[in-house]
Amino acid sequence: MMMKRNQTNPFDLVIGTIELLAVTLIAFSRKNLGTRLMPSLFKSCIASAIILALYEAMSPPLPPVRFFRHFVCGLVVLYVYHQLWVWFRRRPDIHSFSIGHTRLPLPGNPRFVHRYIEPVFWLCIGIIVLPIAPLLGAWISTASVCLFIEEQLARVQGKKRLFDTIDGRIEATTLQTALRPRTRSTSSTRNAVVTTTTGRSSTAPQISEIKERIDPALRKLIESDKQNNPGDPT
Repeated sequence: MMMKRNQTNPFDLVIGTIELLAVTLIAFSRKNLGTRLMPSLFKSCIASAIILALYEAMSPPLPPVRFFRHFVCGLVVLYVYHQLWVWFRRRPDIHSFSIGHTRLPLPGNPRFVHRYIEPVFWLCIGIIVLPIAPLLGAWISTASVCLFIEEQLARVQGKKRLFDTIDGRIEATTLQTALRPRTRSTSSTRNAVVTTTTGRSSTAPQISEIKERIDPALRKLIESDKQNNPGDPT
């Protein structure tokens, strides 16, 4: 998985340059690229085209230059292919920062192949091509080193994210354990208030019981007054 970064300092600019070189080899040897890798691949196409134009302007168009021109054309075609695949794919399980899975039939665990065998494979290709096409050989050799660095940075960031997830789960468990007694006490207080209120309302004396408890002479006086004033609600 590719590293997340915002290029605001020299270190991030260096890492961004490493990514631009590494992605030129990723486009040729990998599939299932993430959506957020497409801008870097597009920038790599532009950068390689500019380098090709500058190289042709400084030297005559010799066969070694044509080899690099074919490489740039192939990179542009692969960018279009990967971009169309990203637009029309129906696989939501691919991480947006994914740098894909290798197409090369190399032995070993996929992670080990991505981190070590594939960069060494491209370095050997660059060394072989270097006497025939110096520009292309130098580009592939440098990009293979950048691919190795990119994979190691992605591995470190993956471990960091894993540790952050584990630490977050531990902190959430600790907070839940700390808040559990307070939640129980609050729940008990609410139940006690409801019970007390319900008990009071059920045991409240009625008006008829109050009348029976008062003095008989006073009760007769009230009843006689009520007969004299029939409109009185008492």
